[in-house]
Amino acid sequence: MPDDATTTDERRAALRRSAKITAVVAAAFSVVVAAVMVKQHLDYDAQKMLDSEEIDALKIDLTQKPTDENLKERIRARDLALRAGFKRRVETSATGRYLLLAGLVLLVLSLRLIGKLAETPPTPGRPGNNDIDDAVAAWSRIGAGAVALSFAGLGIGFVGTYASSLDCPVPAPVATAEPASETPAQPEHEPAPAVPAYPSPDEVRANWPRLFGPAGDLVAVHTNAPTTWDGPSGDGILWKSEVPLAGASSPVVWGDAVFLTAADRTKRMVLCFDAKTGAQRWARPVGAIPGGNIVLKKDLWEQYSYAANTGTTDGRRFYAIFANADLVSFDFDGNRQWAKTLGTLDNGYGHASSLCMHENLLIVQVDQNRPEKGESLSRIDALDGATGKVVWSTKRPVTVSWTTPSIARVDDTPQLITLANPFVISYDPATGREIWRYKWLDGSADIAPSPVYAAGRVFVAMDGVAVTAIKADGTGDVTQTHRLWEYDGDVLPSISTPMSDGTRVYVADETGYLGCLDAATGELRWEEEVEFPFMASPVLVGTRVYAVAEELEEDKGVTFVFDAADAYNEVARNVLGEVVRATPAFMDGRIYMRGTKHLFCIGGDAK
Repeated sequence: MPDDATTTDERRAALRRSAKITAVVAAAFSVVVAAVMVKQHLDYDAQKMLDSEEIDALKIDLTQKPTDENLKERIRARDLALRAGFKRRVETSATGRYLLLAGLVLLVLSLRLIGKLAETPPTPGRPGNNDIDDAVAAWSRIGAGAVALSFAGLGIGFVGTYASSLDCPVPAPVATAEPASETPAQPEHEPAPAVPAYPSPDEVRANWPRLFGPAGDLVAVHTNAPTTWDGPSGDGILWKSEVPLAGASSPVVWGDAVFLTAADRTKRMVLCFDAKTGAQRWARPVGAIPGGNIVLKKDLWEQYSYAANTGTTDGRRFYAIFANADLVSFDFDGNRQWAKTLGTLDNGYGHASSLCMHENLLIVQVDQNRPEKGESLSRIDALDGATGKVVWSTKRPVTVSWTTPSIARVDDTPQLITLANPFVISYDPATGREIWRYKWLDGSADIAPSPVYAAGRVFVAMDGVAVTAIKADGTGDVTQTHRLWEYDGDVLPSISTPMSDGTRVYVADETGYLGCLDAATGELRWEEEVEFPFMASPVLVGTRVYAVAEELEEDKGVTFVFDAADAYNEVARNVLGEVVRATPAFMDGRIYMRGTKHLFCIGGDAK
């Protein structure tokens, strides 16, 4: 028969083990609850949640459509959803406090019991009730298991409640009754024709789908642009519409839609206007993107830099990118299709490269500073436009740049032309395979003017360096074999991109000079001092060149219209009435120009 002291020690040990299990469970539970509450506190800003950018954008839409009941219902529904989310947050926080308190109390009680059981056991031979002691030990084990299961369930429930409190879905638009169609419904065996995955070359040429026009070469397809207008008096101005946030991105036009991006340090927005009337169709905030930088960690050099990148379109969706490396896609009705971030980029002025398309591929140039040691961080990505998935990604042996790639057709084969310090590099846009490279720079020059292609040549230019012409038909390293000429005279751009008609190259610089070079030899044909600084790039429209200057002091954008010829012949000088940093878009008989506060449409009678 076992000794009473031995039996008592065994019971105490069993009870102590049960207390330890309970203490571990209570401690783990408390840590999980505390961690979730801290994460919730760090992630959540009540004021931001209630001050919805989306509601602000919908209210902006409402000013354009004050009788739109569907829009009003969306605003009410979104407001209710936000407030419901806010209430769930508050309730989750209160539940977390009570659970944390319960876990800590149980932990303390368990630790005290462990301490008591560790004390000197009762005197041997002291009578005890074995049946009662056995029951206590058994129930202590059962209790520890029950406590563990209960707290695990409570923890899972709390985490699930927290996760649901993060979700505040955007309500779908309220359905409105549509009038009955007089056209009979198509038979089921005749489905609607499928929309091609990407536009035809003719569709692209008919529009202004990216920075610098259909081919990214600053040459307009439509040649009937107006030559005279006056913004302050309204002469030649078809309409102007207010843009709610700043930006230097250029207008993108497809059919009857004009797209713009706008941003400040904390907000990013995509806007769509009616090309014929200027009415704002919609304004959509980008909002938070998982892993993205909601607020940049530092101010940029000026407010317009937060939306310096020009978006692009394939006629199905509009794609936008911003200084904080947020990349987003909207359909033409303003519904967000997908969004992602490029991550935190090592880029002193914020990301400013604009987007372009090759068939169904969205091309994103991601140049950034090199680390002090190791390989370059730069790359170029091609994403499927419909899904946002990366199709190919190629590392680049270059440092930071603010240039935009160009798609050139060289001997009827597409090339993706890029520029950054120190290389001009050509890629196959379908695969990302490098075709050729030309070493243009040494040192640490920052590059903003983009490369352009015309008549078998790539032209690159930079203040303090040169204007250089490179034959585009090479392979491998063409540094020693494909340079045609260099011009390192007085007229060199630091931001504005050069333009070529194949016969001449036109440049506009920040010191107030316009210049013209021979495209075959680099010989300076003429230079003209106009005393207005240029950030926008010159555009060839038929036989004339349009070059828009800022003119900061008098707050007026000035457009110089001159002949594309071997001598400077000014046709017109037009004042807009606002500073212009963005390159205009040229469509059939119309010019879309972005000022600091408004989007302008310049032209004759509406068509």
